Amino acid sequence: MLAGGSPEVKRKITSAGILLSLLAILFVACQSPQEQLEKTSEVLPLPEGTQLVASMIEQGQGSQNACFFTTFTGLYGSSISYDKVMDFYTANLPDKGWTQDFPSWLPEEILSFQLGDEYTLGISDVTSNEFIIQQFKDVTGQELKDYLTIYTVTINYADWIARRYCPARSEEP
Repeated sequence: MLAGGSPEVKRKITSAGILLSLLAILFVACQSPQEQLEKTSEVLPLPEGTQLVASMIEQGQGSQNACFFTTFTGLYGSSISYDKVMDFYTANLPDKGWTQDFPSWLPEEILSFQLGDEYTLGISDVTSNEFIIQQFKDVTGQELKDYLTIYTVTINYADWIARRYCPARSEEP
């Protein structure tokens, strides 16, 4: 029970506290998928000698008409090898709550992680993949020439409808 004051004042203070808590939860839940992906990408650990070169956020449709997934793709340049990049993420992402995932349909050189039912994350080497690099229109080959490794981090966010009706993981892409 709250110290001091009449029962009516205590009830109003308690009601106000509950209301503020509910509003805070609602605020977090009402963030757009883009905002959630931006925040998620900003807190990802980066290997030493690595920096984000370019990024984009897009929305795509899943296998069912009602399912939309929002995707962040970051293009990163690193001074370390892709093997060391993979070792870094394998060692550090679990500390942030990510669980390594091993879908049978995914090539083994692509690292895959999952965070709850909402997020999936893939890391892949695109050092020699001009097609992927060209998707980032503002990036020139000159900007990338100083990096040993160029890789992408792709984070998919599934809203509640997609999580319920379109599971993010299946045995086929």
